[in-house]
Amino acid sequence: MNEYLGIPELPFETRSESVPRPLLFLPNRQRSRKTPPRPTRLNRWDTRLFQAGLHGHLYEKLGAHPMTVHGTAGTYFAVWAPNAQRVSIVGDFNRWDREADRMRRCGTSGVWEGFVPDAHAGHRYKYHMAVQNSGQFDKSDPLAISTQEPPDTA
Repeated sequence: MNEYLGIPELPFETRSESVPRPLLFLPNRQRSRKTPPRPTRLNRWDTRLFQAGLHGHLYEKLGAHPMTVHGTAGTYFAVWAPNAQRVSIVGDFNRWDREADRMRRCGTSGVWEGFVPDAHAGHRYKYHMAVQNSGQFDKSDPLAISTQEPPDTA
């Protein structure tokens, strides 16, 4: 138990012998252009703090963050949508296509994340969410740095 934060710490395994681990990627395999890189800004500690309601810098993790990954310029997106069955990013960069840039769920935290190549600062965007009983809808980013004037919401 972490005395400072009052939450359980992650278990630390000690191994007495070397155990072979499977490779998560093939070292000489070329990445397909159709598969964008999948960066993440969330680690286990961020997730634990978030779930405990103690994360003091969520604005650094959620929302839209321009970045370059493996030489590909784009934007990392993350949003908390615990009841969503599917989340995608729609915007000027993909002609508001709901199927173009699907996000992936980060474990059981309720956070969804994705990287969109060629999405840059100044592009309008929303999160398209599919919820089991409520249907589908578009939501603006609650952590956006800037938004349109009402009644527009991107």
